[in-house]
Amino acid sequence: MTTVNWYRIFKWACILLVVLGGLHFLFTGAPFPVFHIERLTNPVKISGIHPDGLVTADGRTLAIKHIKNVPVDLPALRDAVRNGVEIGPDGYLIGTLKIHHWCGNDPVRYHVARVNLSWLLMLAGAPADVALPEGLIGKHNDPGLRYGPYGLRIEEWMDLKSINDTIMLQRADEAAADRR
Repeated sequence: MTTVNWYRIFKWACILLVVLGGLHFLFTGAPFPVFHIERLTNPVKISGIHPDGLVTADGRTLAIKHIKNVPVDLPALRDAVRNGVEIGPDGYLIGTLKIHHWCGNDPVRYHVARVNLSWLLMLAGAPADVALPEGLIGKHNDPGLRYGPYGLRIEEWMDLKSINDTIMLQRADEAAADRR
């Protein structure tokens, strides 16, 4: 009868783990894959999408700020409201959307981000009563969103993030000017 040398198995398992972590670090700059998940606070369940807005589970219709006609067949919107929406203090609706980091050199393996539904729909080409700030959308953008089974492409997410950050800075500047 042969005995199992657990020390030897443990040693080789540790060596394999260090080698795999080293290779991952070599290619991505991070020793282990990164999982980035943002969550909603107090989400409101959505039961449907109507051209006037989002229909909640209790029958109310939530209008999406600045959007004149909500595209009911947009897969990105359908996925963004799947886990409900958060109603921000300024009236904007926030959903969650999976972000596709398609580059193999990116350490992020799973990314779920909070998205402002107004900016998402404006970026998708929905008719709106305000225009997006000039110069914030990358040159890679074609009309509409590049959204697929793996989620919203990282380039589109970066555009959404820059739009949101710029508008929030403008609001903070306006509020500071009003206080003077």
